[in-house]
Amino acid sequence: MIMSTPFYHIHSGTMSPCSLMREAKAEAKSWMCGSCLTPQAHVKAVNVWLQERVPPNKPLNFVYSCSVPLIHRDLLQLFGADNISRDLYLGRVFGERENELSDWVTARGRRQIIVRGDRDASFRLCPACGRVLYFGTGKRYLYPAPPAGAQIFESDYNGFIVTAEIYERVKAAQFRKLRVEELAVVDVPLDGLGVLPTDQANRR
Repeated sequence: MIMSTPFYHIHSGTMSPCSLMREAKAEAKSWMCGSCLTPQAHVKAVNVWLQERVPPNKPLNFVYSCSVPLIHRDLLQLFGADNISRDLYLGRVFGERENELSDWVTARGRRQIIVRGDRDASFRLCPACGRVLYFGTGKRYLYPAPPAGAQIFESDYNGFIVTAEIYERVKAAQFRKLRVEELAVVDVPLDGLGVLPTDQANRR
């Protein structure tokens, strides 16, 4: 059975993610899990130094080597100032010559949600940080429902899950290189895995 209120998954379809500069990779070890290469649970905003002059495929990209979303301010401002301050941690982005790219920020959700599938699904726990690492194909959906009190959540696809109110603003902007999909919330997971283990790394 599907619950009535959908959410929307906003993510990049880029085949050209960004990479950290060599010196920045060493600094990232202070906040990144060395096993699953994602930010540790206690980490909030992060600053990144990229090899690229500017992230391609505006308005959304990500840093491949550490799973940090990069969002252009043209998209970010559509999320709403109150929602941003409540639901996201923002950091600075620097380009290949260490100049700050003021039109881009890193954005990490205070809450992260796993987008689940209905085929070939499996998961494991990172042995170092305890994060749930999920894989699934086919129809995408949410289970359980996102917690109340927020309108923006970080997805495990380096994107964001948002409410219908935010989605309508993003849709009107007609970004060509942005992927958006509707996600139903189901009351029984379709992958046969039931409730996933408590994931401390995904609860910030």
